[in-house]
Amino acid sequence: EWLVASAHLDDDAGGTAGAVYVYRLNGLGVYEEQQKLTAAGANSEFGRSVSINEAGNLIAVGARVDDSTATNAGGIYLFELDDTQVIGSQWLLRDGPVHDQNRDSRGVVDGGDELGRAIAISGNTVIAGGLNADFILGNTDIRNYGNVVAYDVTPQTAAGATLQVKTDGFGTIVNDTNPGRTSNGTVSVVNGEIQFDPGNDFDDLKVGES
Repeated sequence: EWLVASAHLDDDAGGTAGAVYVYRLNGLGVYEEQQKLTAAGANSEFGRSVSINEAGNLIAVGARVDDSTATNAGGIYLFELDDTQVIGSQWLLRDGPVHDQNRDSRGVVDGGDELGRAIAISGNTVIAGGLNADFILGNTDIRNYGNVVAYDVTPQTAAGATLQVKTDGFGTIVNDTNPGRTSNGTVSVVNGEIQFDPGNDFDDLKVGES
């Protein structure tokens, strides 16, 4: 019923601020534009990645160079469908920008993580890739290691849904055997369940079969 399309270099809200277009299938079998989503400022590339869940009520959007936390740290946004509007359905911003808040050994959030370069949502689970995220091993900062952060969407309330880092054994996923940058490994989410194929290039996330 729903189709989402990225325009991550859209400049209506500032140079390369980005946008996402949402389309809905009408009774004639044609997708009609319903809404243009924007949320980030200039140079954020909002919409660099975008995903909608199977139920068609949640959209996750990545803004890989969002500066809200630190320069080019990136961030993700959550939109929820509101079908109660008299004038028709509306997608409402419920959370974002959210960053994984990984801190290096100095206790600060580093810039350049690019969280949201890739994103996927299935059920109430969101996974987002941070291409250049740092990893802390003991007291050592491993730079530009890359990671995937998994989030739970909290139950919808009057205030709407929000994102929380998962605490059931996932959370931040990294390859702990080789800090080199190779093009293998995938993380996907299917029917709300995370599937992990070890590797350490997590720039290609998907919803569907591994």
